[in-house]
Amino acid sequence: MDKWEVDVPFTGAHKAIGGPVGVSPISFSSRAWKKIETRTSKVRSFYLDAKLLAQCWSALEPFKYHHTCLPTSTYGLREALAMIVEEGLEKVWERHRTNSDELWSGLEKCGLNMYVVNKVLWFLRICCLLLTAAVVCVCVCV
Repeated sequence: MDKWEVDVPFTGAHKAIGGPVGVSPISFSSRAWKKIETRTSKVRSFYLDAKLLAQCWSALEPFKYHHTCLPTSTYGLREALAMIVEEGLEKVWERHRTNSDELWSGLEKCGLNMYVVNKVLWFLRICCLLLTAAVVCVCVCV
């Protein structure tokens, strides 16, 4: 995160790492946190109030209740990460690439085309198909 100079990395556990729906790991760089702390406008969403969330996460802040998270989702996230560690990140990437290539090839054989033409821009876990008059609605996820 610091090496890449990413201020707020986050992910959705479901599509990104094969974990449960509704769990989103997030982190804040010191530069991002400074922006959050010096914000002058009101946060529009209770769920996105990082200062309020910090009072739940940190042992250094006075505790403030924000929400009750589902314990099974937390355990599911931990297990998804453990499975990645067990398999090895490079092997996970290879498996996703292989599965995605197979899916894209199968879709093409069915006469379906990707919405984004440049293959370099395709996501491994989500397919956006070009809808034509012959196709009313298609939603395909790996």
